Amino acid sequence: HRYDATDLAAIDPALGGDAAFARLIDATHRLGLRLCADVAVTHVHRDHPWFQDVRARGPASPWWTWFRVHRWPCFDGPDPGYDHYQKGQWQEPLLALDEPAVAEHLAATCAGWIDRGVDGVRIDAAADVPIPLLAQLAAAVKARRADAVVFGEVVPACLDRFAPAPLDAATDFAMAGALTGWLAGTTSADELTAVA
Repeated sequence: HRYDATDLAAIDPALGGDAAFARLIDATHRLGLRLCADVAVTHVHRDHPWFQDVRARGPASPWWTWFRVHRWPCFDGPDPGYDHYQKGQWQEPLLALDEPAVAEHLAATCAGWIDRGVDGVRIDAAADVPIPLLAQLAAAVKARRADAVVFGEVVPACLDRFAPAPLDAATDFAMAGALTGWLAGTTSADELTAVA
């Protein structure tokens, strides 16, 4: 679905849709490989049906508490009246991750990807997700398949807070950059070792 999801459980038709994804899972497994779904749990696109309902009905919407709206009606542009994803992405309203119904939905979404046949999930922007919610997502995934992996996008400064628990693993951008530099010949072996 990419990072501007209007449905957290569907593959964007521009990427081939759900049928293409099923074929990808089958082909990956036939080759003896594993596949992880990349799940953005911090936000949705403003065209998501829940947020469209919030925009239309305001506090009367059943989804009102799923977002951090501080001014209604909402507007387009850099000050839309709701909390949104970083870097001025006002088209991507943040989900209220401390709302129990949101947490339950996200856990069911992650478990649903396992049910569809993926071997794990990567939590986008995991450093922005409360650790108890990450633990809930991981528990939902592991309840469906004990050997599934849950890893997250985490900045190097806080890797130790997220892996090995509640995540099985986390990205390490500093090591990836150093290794890429070493492979390209711009980083020495000593510099690479210093990052490790």
